Amino acid sequence: MKLSKNQKILIGVFTVVPLILSLMLVAWVILEGVQIIEQIEASSGEPDFATLMSFMAPVIVASIVLSVIGMVLLVVYMVHIVKNARLDMGMKILWIVMIFLLGNLAMPVYWFSEMWGVKEELDTTGELKGEKSLG
Repeated sequence: MKLSKNQKILIGVFTVVPLILSLMLVAWVILEGVQIIEQIEASSGEPDFATLMSFMAPVIVASIVLSVIGMVLLVVYMVHIVKNARLDMGMKILWIVMIFLLGNLAMPVYWFSEMWGVKEELDTTGELKGEKSLG
């Protein structure tokens, strides 16, 4: 599957975005959660609905955004793996299993090893072959 440099960069950016957003979301939940717990303890009562929603709404929105990006990336990577002429059937199965099991941790590895660092060209028989390059 031939991808332009811009397409490779775009896929790479969207591959890294969920990792960064997930880390930011965890940090925000911890920091904001501690503040909300302190407010609840200080008021010695039940938290009101507005307080809970001010905490949960960004978590829900971020989760939906991460899920949509993840599903789109899953489709993009599965199509690329299946159409990748450089991979034999065993490697295709291995990459598919790794992406399903490890998800956003395996995608950057595949992107770097099979998308970014490969220059596609035809050999003398007209078959597609991959030559590793740095860019």
